[in-house]
Amino acid sequence: MGVSPIMMAIYFGQPEIARVMALTRELDAFEAAAMGDVVQVQIALQTNPAVVHQVSRDGFSMLGLAAFFGHSLVVEILLKGGADPK
Repeated sequence: MGVSPIMMAIYFGQPEIARVMALTRELDAFEAAAMGDVVQVQIALQTNPAVVHQVSRDGFSMLGLAAFFGHSLVVEILLKGGADPK
């Protein structure tokens, strides 16, 4: 399906499984946004500020993922980082 096992777990409503899988490696920016991982989102923005304008392999922005999964603090960080809310 083109998405990581971590994203699959999140999409299927299994955030605890995603958290366990995330222990084995660093999250990418989109996984971090979908999981609500504030620290990893901040690191992603510091490392590559342009990531806020990119989309994941399945077509979603970091902002869209954070909003869909209800991570309001991540949404706020992304908006301050230049994410387009349109």
